[in-house]
Amino acid sequence: MTLETISAVTIKAYCDIPHLFQTNRLWKDIDPSQFSIKGYDGKILLCLSTDLNANNFKFSHSSYKIENDIVSMPVLNKNVSFQSAAHAAVPLIIDDGVHFSRDDLIEKLKPELIKLAIEFDVEIIVTEKSVYERDETEITNAIIYINIVGLISRVQNCELHTTILVQLVQNKIANTPLFIESLDIESSSLIPFCIGVDMTNIKHLASVYKTDIHIPTLLNDDDMSLFAPQVFFSSRIHSLASEAKHEMSQYIEKLKENIYYRSLTSLSPGKLLYIKTYYQEEIFKLMIKYNTYIKITDDSVKFQSSSNEFLAIVIKLFTTSILHEIVEVQMILDGPFEFTDDNILNELHYSDKSHIVFMRNTSNLSQLVVIGSNSHNVKSTKLNEKHQLLQFLTTVFENEKVNSNLVQLRAIFEIHPDYEEFISGKKNGKLTRIMEGAECLLELKMTENDDNINLFLLTNTYKEFLRSYIQVMDELPAEKSFFIPEVYHRPVIGAGGSLIQTTMRKHNVFIQFSNSFLLPRSEFSHLRYDNVIIRCPTKSESNIIHAKQELNVLAQNYGSTQSKSLVNLSAGQYRYILKTSPEVIGQIEKSKNVYILFPFEQPGSEFLLEIRGTFENSEAAARELIDQAFGGEIIFDLETTIKDENDFYNSVIIPFNRVYNIIITLQKNHVTLTYNKNNSLLEKCIEELEKYFLNNKLKITKREQIKDFIHIPPMELQDMTLAEDLKGTQMYYHNYNKNQYTNRDSVPDEIQNTKSYIQYPYYRYGYGY
Repeated sequence: MTLETISAVTIKAYCDIPHLFQTNRLWKDIDPSQFSIKGYDGKILLCLSTDLNANNFKFSHSSYKIENDIVSMPVLNKNVSFQSAAHAAVPLIIDDGVHFSRDDLIEKLKPELIKLAIEFDVEIIVTEKSVYERDETEITNAIIYINIVGLISRVQNCELHTTILVQLVQNKIANTPLFIESLDIESSSLIPFCIGVDMTNIKHLASVYKTDIHIPTLLNDDDMSLFAPQVFFSSRIHSLASEAKHEMSQYIEKLKENIYYRSLTSLSPGKLLYIKTYYQEEIFKLMIKYNTYIKITDDSVKFQSSSNEFLAIVIKLFTTSILHEIVEVQMILDGPFEFTDDNILNELHYSDKSHIVFMRNTSNLSQLVVIGSNSHNVKSTKLNEKHQLLQFLTTVFENEKVNSNLVQLRAIFEIHPDYEEFISGKKNGKLTRIMEGAECLLELKMTENDDNINLFLLTNTYKEFLRSYIQVMDELPAEKSFFIPEVYHRPVIGAGGSLIQTTMRKHNVFIQFSNSFLLPRSEFSHLRYDNVIIRCPTKSESNIIHAKQELNVLAQNYGSTQSKSLVNLSAGQYRYILKTSPEVIGQIEKSKNVYILFPFEQPGSEFLLEIRGTFENSEAAARELIDQAFGGEIIFDLETTIKDENDFYNSVIIPFNRVYNIIITLQKNHVTLTYNKNNSLLEKCIEELEKYFLNNKLKITKREQIKDFIHIPPMELQDMTLAEDLKGTQMYYHNYNKNQYTNRDSVPDEIQNTKSYIQYPYYRYGYGY
């Protein structure tokens, strides 16, 4: 038996356009035997990852459209890993008032653009205005556009390098310094490690080192192996770009010591093709959120992570958020109608807009497997419009040639093993109820080689299939995960589970709490992982948001009764804790039963860290955090601000961190040293720092060693509670600050300069100034 996959794709060809320069590598004259484009006889650019022949593609010469100088041709793609052409535009922007010659600029760019075009096998076209995307807003001060056309993986790689080239040119013309550092990455599978959980690595390094970080594409394609991935760091201060590169390089080397792998191998070729074609965005989100690489091959899904815990989480989420949505439906006919290429195109009205993939037995054209998504449209009131796959099947069975010859329909749903009882119900009650209401057969099976459980649905007519399919879909799990501080779990659950049982019965949902203390910690950010899951059948999905709101209110009400201890946390201490002991925060929260509102990004000046718990516990936790995690701290106040900050970074901040292992931060005229209390090089560092101040005529007005980091607020502030967020059930935590006084003269001295800070308690990156 020969099984072939069939998918509808759109081949793109680009028309030659007026330009200022082009590399002239990929343009071809139109071949009338392949294309007949009415009203156009110029050159076209047609990039394909495979040969355009009848064995691979089925298309009509007249089935095309031209829009914005792009020719689009829908075709049937058979058994081919397909990439069509794509394009990207990088504008070169020059500020008003800067004098330059555009012609001279293009002449200087030509050699570099030709190198890029050859390296990435693309066509580069320089134009005066935006092309191929004319519906987008023009950038008014863009003097030229560098357009890249080719296979999508090559375009995205070339776009990154072109962006760096353009940045260098723009800064050179503006006479402003820009330093670029590049870090070679061994494999594309390490790119998620560079990004970090929820992009924490990028955010931290960009913020701390005032550096733009450019990451290569996560595009999941075999063509990516042709290019060595690189991460670029750009900054106006050379030492900062260099240090950001150094930090990321060390982090990657550390993670490479422990890498875990797993594969899902029981997926059909058609389902793998469907995931690769229509679920790239969802895969990107999973890779970024959980620091895990996912690759779709022709025979499996491969996972790679630096944590075994992440690996298990991602595989389960991949199954529940992607595989649960994809259904295979086998149609078996008995009659003259066959699923030939022409019938699929014409009788089934198949196109790339259908979002469908087929599998076909070439020796038996009376059978066809249709693969599609059951993602639903909750706004629709019609059964056949609620699910994407049903929209296509309904159109198919409106054709009497298909409907009258139908023998059997068989749908296969792939379910994670943890959800077997959820789907079947106690003693198969749910499945039995569906079979009693429709003429169908339902069966759960899992063989030794299966990664997941398969739920089979068999019917003899489309009418019964539609009825039973909708009922099965209604019983599939819908769920939402989010974070509630562990210290609030027990009060939210209630004595003997009384509160949580009431919430579950009220909203007809299942709620599960978990402990996230043991999940991996990062040296770039304090991570808060989802630790509450609300689950229910899809038919009751709208209840989840109401149950979540109720849990948040319960948690916030309990939080408002908690005592608060405040700790002064500088930017240097923030970095020191993450670098030396990021696990301490979770350990103290667990042992002292408190919630530490540790910021997710480097805080500004005079930030107050809040610790919530009972009066005794919050204060004890604050003391323990200072003893176990804080470094020593010395602050130098200067008479004036440092004028040449670039030199201070290059000569002091970065070198001293490397040589003396001391973190130095600069805020206005305050220089802060944060260090290990046993650092034997501290005095040498201070001596060199004072020498720098002396040589640069910077007078020290005050030198203070911080001895106690506990902040005691004024009495009138000690009973403040949470303020309700007008946008919903979330609450704001208001830290103690000068903005709480309407009369500035009444602000106590100890908080005169405290910055207003607001933190959402349960939002992953929820703080703002």
